[in-house]
Amino acid sequence: MIPMSNPQNPAPLPYTGTAPGQRPNPVDAHTAFYTVSQKRPHITCKQLRDALEMTGLCISMDLCNQLLLKHDRDRSGRVDFNEFNAIVGEVTQWSGVFNYFDTNRSGRMEFKEFSDALVRLGYQFSQPIVSLMFTNLDINHAGFLDLNGFIKACTVIQIVMMKMQQYDPQKRGCVTLDVNQMMDICGDIHGQYSDLLELFRVGGEIPEKSYIFMGDYVDRGYGGCEVFQLLLSLKVCYPDKITLLRGNHESREITRVYGFYYEIQQKYNSTDPWEWCTDVFDYLGIAALVDNRILCIHGGLSPSISTIDQIRTLNRVMEIPSSGAFCDLLWSDPEITDGFRDSPRGAGYIFGEAPVNEFTATNGLELICRGHQMIQQGFQYMFSRNNLVTVWSAPNYCYRCENVASVLLLDEGLNRTFRMFKENKEEQEKEMQSSSYAFYSF
Repeated sequence: MIPMSNPQNPAPLPYTGTAPGQRPNPVDAHTAFYTVSQKRPHITCKQLRDALEMTGLCISMDLCNQLLLKHDRDRSGRVDFNEFNAIVGEVTQWSGVFNYFDTNRSGRMEFKEFSDALVRLGYQFSQPIVSLMFTNLDINHAGFLDLNGFIKACTVIQIVMMKMQQYDPQKRGCVTLDVNQMMDICGDIHGQYSDLLELFRVGGEIPEKSYIFMGDYVDRGYGGCEVFQLLLSLKVCYPDKITLLRGNHESREITRVYGFYYEIQQKYNSTDPWEWCTDVFDYLGIAALVDNRILCIHGGLSPSISTIDQIRTLNRVMEIPSSGAFCDLLWSDPEITDGFRDSPRGAGYIFGEAPVNEFTATNGLELICRGHQMIQQGFQYMFSRNNLVTVWSAPNYCYRCENVASVLLLDEGLNRTFRMFKENKEEQEKEMQSSSYAFYSF
């Protein structure tokens, strides 16, 4: 019987039988490493694969790349013996789990076995999340994963969990980031996939640049599926280079009305992917704090929130409520007004300069950065101290507003510049023409 393990400190698992692709007559990790490295202190990705094969573990080059990314702490493109030994331990454990559930030695793991294997490893994911992982890894739609697919799933889970522990150690939904390279902050995308690609051309490619996206990835545009899938893929590949916050449109209720639900239905002939995506929405962060000086949120302030620590205490793993602090942070808007008043949107508040001054002073902030409102010129500072800015990143919004878009660039000293961009009209036309579902705008 395989013991349960803690995902933070996995217990060793017995290696029962021979896993698919195992090399006969394996050698120990020390012998394999120093044979392949010719007694040098590091090995490359290609050498990693050769050394693993010598220990009896045969995996793909793509998977070796992923394991190297996880363990290469100094980002040299190589691993030392201790890192290699850790990789051998992980792959041996995961191969043992795969082999345990692959009772007929077919080299295949079907969905039920995959789900049970994750539970055995100590991961308690909801069924939609498990389904989403399985579907994305089953790239040939064969209905099963091979050994490489299962190990890839385990590797991705650990990478994401490590980064979440690093940036959100108490799982409170407010990520704290340090600026050690150029960082771009982006506003709403709203399903405009071709414009997201243009944004990366203008702002710089990941992983050379780091990004914070402040929500509203779907609805109103025709490419919400592609936008969200690309951003999630980048999060998996470069978890410390991209931060995804939740907008008011990352909601079951809102996406049923403003297009994403219908887009999924038309593209997949099923609403299952919509359910999986909305389940992921619940785990997006509410806020990001950059160098303890810039707070990024989707909407604005709440009369119920006076400190950043209060944001950290909010339970975000739920559908966005219709009122309360969580709702306010995603729905509120700034205006020239006194204090707080009810918003005409029907959720959140309109807030003025005094609450912004009080909140920034209390929390030692220089700036509140938010999205949520279309700005014709791409960005807009507000109030006498310029301590709040709205960033908008969807050019020619809804394919008709003729606005420009922007990204906010921060350097290592938090100096700010805005980079403006327009839509690629030809690509927007293709996006519109390729869509077969009715467009739901306002």
